[in-house]
Amino acid sequence: MSGQLIGVGTGPGDPELITLKAVNALARADVVAHFAKRGHVSNARTIAAAHIGRKAVELPLLYPVTTEIPKDDPAYKKVIQDFYEESARTVEEHLAAGHTVVVLSEGDPLFFGSYMHLHVRLAHLYPTEVVAGITAMSGCWSAVGLPIAQGDDVLSVLPGTLPESELARRMDGADAAIIMKVGRNLPKIRRALETAGKLGEAVFVERGTMEAMVTMPLSEKPNDKAAYFSIVLVPGWRGQEINADVADHPGSSPGQALSPALRQAQDEGEESLAAMKGAHSSPPQNVGERWPREAGSVRGSPAEEIPQAKANHLDETNAAAADAPASPRTRP
Repeated sequence: MSGQLIGVGTGPGDPELITLKAVNALARADVVAHFAKRGHVSNARTIAAAHIGRKAVELPLLYPVTTEIPKDDPAYKKVIQDFYEESARTVEEHLAAGHTVVVLSEGDPLFFGSYMHLHVRLAHLYPTEVVAGITAMSGCWSAVGLPIAQGDDVLSVLPGTLPESELARRMDGADAAIIMKVGRNLPKIRRALETAGKLGEAVFVERGTMEAMVTMPLSEKPNDKAAYFSIVLVPGWRGQEINADVADHPGSSPGQALSPALRQAQDEGEESLAAMKGAHSSPPQNVGERWPREAGSVRGSPAEEIPQAKANHLDETNAAAADAPASPRTRP
């Protein structure tokens, strides 16, 4: 009897944002596979930990160490392709034995997810289901309370690995933009945004929805350090219908009005920051001026469920493997 392959999105990081359908899929899994950097805990596995059955066999799929090989080197591409081929063969062994195999993926499985490399190799051979997950970008703009697009706004999703000139060109033609894969690309992204005249609108979010989340206007970020899976948000919609009273609210400017709910949140955040500054000798961690969520205080994310030690992300070299081209396999 043939097994079943299920790609499960675990959401952006907060364990409470995993879907009921994902939980149900995990409950019937014989095998739970998850990608991770060698020597690190899988973020997707950490998010879903409470829902993995005791009898399920866990199958870590560990990225090869490729830091010594440039990404544009054919040798790098071969190592990554071989890794995905071997991972697909390992998963296929369980499927051929009639097992239900759940493959965990942060965010949504079919949006910049490593699961896709298994999907294109196995989905045409075995019964397959994909359980949608909340994407990282959606989690981030909701976590910071930032309206991103409305009406006829054009939203572009851009990898920070693009050349600087291409990033600037694409951002110049978009009303709203999401820039992913930030990491060491942050200096280039910052320059491209400045060229496109949108640096002042950009919001930096690191480890969005997680306990250790950090967010601030990108123009105020004091350095160019960033985790690879950080995100930069450039909002398009600015609440045009309430622009008339924007001048009455400090910290806003024409075209960047806050809704009443966001305005209340900002006021509460400013009061909270003032209280914190009076109670501590050292300043608090970075907090976005218009997005008053202090780092490490995402609502609904119990600290014990995602300790900082488990907030590890794949480094840029190994995470870039998710971009490697994939080729379907056929059963011999």
